[in-house]
Amino acid sequence: MASMMRNDSCPCAPDELQQLFTVPDTQTAVTKVTKVRKYPLTSDLNHDGPLEFLIPNSSTDFIDLANISLYLKLKVVKEDGTNVGANKKVGPVNNFFHSLFKDVKMRLGKDSDTLVTASLPNYPYRAYLENLLSFGRGAKNNQLNQQVMWEKDTAGQLDSTQAVQTGAGDAIVPVVNHGLGERRKKMGESSEFELQSRLHVDLCLQDRYLIDGVDVRIQLERQQPKFYLMWNENNEAYKVELIKAYLEVPFVTLAPSTYTRIAEQLQSNNAKYPLKRVVVKDISIPSRRRFHVLDNLFINEVLPKRLILGLVENDSYDGNSIKNPFKFHHHRLEYIKLMKNGDVVEEYFMDFPNKQATTPYLDLMKRNIIFYIIVSSKRVIIGTRR
Repeated sequence: MASMMRNDSCPCAPDELQQLFTVPDTQTAVTKVTKVRKYPLTSDLNHDGPLEFLIPNSSTDFIDLANISLYLKLKVVKEDGTNVGANKKVGPVNNFFHSLFKDVKMRLGKDSDTLVTASLPNYPYRAYLENLLSFGRGAKNNQLNQQVMWEKDTAGQLDSTQAVQTGAGDAIVPVVNHGLGERRKKMGESSEFELQSRLHVDLCLQDRYLIDGVDVRIQLERQQPKFYLMWNENNEAYKVELIKAYLEVPFVTLAPSTYTRIAEQLQSNNAKYPLKRVVVKDISIPSRRRFHVLDNLFINEVLPKRLILGLVENDSYDGNSIKNPFKFHHHRLEYIKLMKNGDVVEEYFMDFPNKQATTPYLDLMKRNIIFYIIVSSKRVIIGTRR
């Protein structure tokens, strides 16, 4: 056996043998985790202002930011507050829970005066893309379905408000969005339903505990109903009515020796929280343009590790009850080039109407580049990592 080894190679044993006479380590630093409900600062859940929460932390407990979740009990009603009838064709958009809010701000500090999240009104798109590209079919059909009302829209029918086939025999209308139909079933005729999920905020997507003595303030700016609900009735309008809302906050109690050690370290060092910052920028492209250049996308900023590109119609982005805000149409995109300091990083030629996008697909398989592409004759999302 020795003759088959390289001279610069050392013999070793598999973990199954190396760990025969050891036992796993025992976690003793955390003695208890207590989940506490924090309710909005105002009892009126349906006012026009932001939904705002304060998490004071004057105790010696730390906060598990990664497992803070928002609970909502709600129902869909007419604009005047009356219940939706059985014959009304209104339904929630996909990723409904996160689509209710235009922006989510998190502030830290004794007076909650330090903003630690980017203030951009694109929270629904960040949450949608992260869920779309981070979870498999199983999680979307089960976990996300229950948490955020994730139900895949029917390809090519994202703008359809028709959720079931109509007519009989040869008169059946096949243009339906089954995803919208499933989400409509959950809301019923103004039935109350529950949703609960973590927030897509940078600081809540890292696993380090927030030290004691730091207050947290979270503000959720509401989205307009014609963005998160779809209907096609000229004489009707709908909205969401919140019935109950709270943040579920895990407070972590440390062993006295661990707490003392950390407190001593804080006398000479700052606690550090590495973030993978995510920014969603909206850029307007004039209509009927054959060619368009987006210059200086990142000025005096750290260049991103990953770029995701999606094309959405302007009125869908602004909110339109007959248009799906998450319909990423290809708009006959044929060519895209990414440049850094004048050098070409990536370029691709595509023919989406004929479903031809072989090169970006092969890049996913052959190169150390994450390239997401969801393509049909009606829908496309593109992303690349430098």
